[in-house]
Amino acid sequence: MSVFQNIDGPNCLLGENPVWYSLTDEFLWTDILRGTIFAFSPEAQKTRIVLQTPYQTGAFLVDSEGNLILFTEHGVFDATRNDDGFMLESTPRWTVPFVEGERFNDAIADPAGNILSGSKRADNTQGKLYRFSTGKEPEILLENLGISNGMGFSPDGKTFYHTDSVPSEITAYDYVPDCVLSNPRTLIRLDKSVDPDGMTVDREGNIWFVCWGAGLVQIVSSHGTFLQQYRIDAKQCSSICFGGESLSDAFVTSASIGGETSGISLGGDCFYAQSIGRGKREHLATPLSF
Repeated sequence: MSVFQNIDGPNCLLGENPVWYSLTDEFLWTDILRGTIFAFSPEAQKTRIVLQTPYQTGAFLVDSEGNLILFTEHGVFDATRNDDGFMLESTPRWTVPFVEGERFNDAIADPAGNILSGSKRADNTQGKLYRFSTGKEPEILLENLGISNGMGFSPDGKTFYHTDSVPSEITAYDYVPDCVLSNPRTLIRLDKSVDPDGMTVDREGNIWFVCWGAGLVQIVSSHGTFLQQYRIDAKQCSSICFGGESLSDAFVTSASIGGETSGISLGGDCFYAQSIGRGKREHLATPLSF
């Protein structure tokens, strides 16, 4: 039996982007295609909707004021805290020139509070990785990607990990805020039938990533050495994060679309495991401003 157990919550079309929200001690995540952000309380063992949007919420982040920054097919939006959850602002702070069927996919804040988010096209070509900084136009860090996907930073913030799911690779780069990515080296290359998807990095610098198409959480060292894996009862698991008071619990999202079942559940549920690792705090984004 897997150490990851199903939570009592919705069955998502495309569950993604789990985030620990320490202000309410809840895990947040999105169903991208339905534009909904949910919150799960481990203490109450209950799930609620904290934001419903008219957009595909490809990713979101928490800023240093506890508000959310949403990445949609129509731009990057603020969502401010209120008593029940969050309220979406009507005007995007940034837009980029997307083609029909293109949207953002995954996002992370860097040590300086800048935001990185990738893009995905319907045909899984010409993906890009953008960096958003207050007072600046969006800049392109990577292009000619398949699907820009999971990202993470080493504990010292000097190494950036980026996933391109089409070649099934995770690449490490030297990272300095406001500078270009440098010194690329392939950390992981999986079989093309399995896609590395969302990831997180623990306080020892190990990379935890989920395998879309295989129902696995895999753990590798900062040098790419395989350490351990956990089975998830969903073939299309999509991302993972740490949370809880000591950041030792883990939360995994999944999708009910995106492949053939072959008698195995694709997914759509979320999964939770207690005291499974030693997570680190994610960087908070700088609040958006015009």
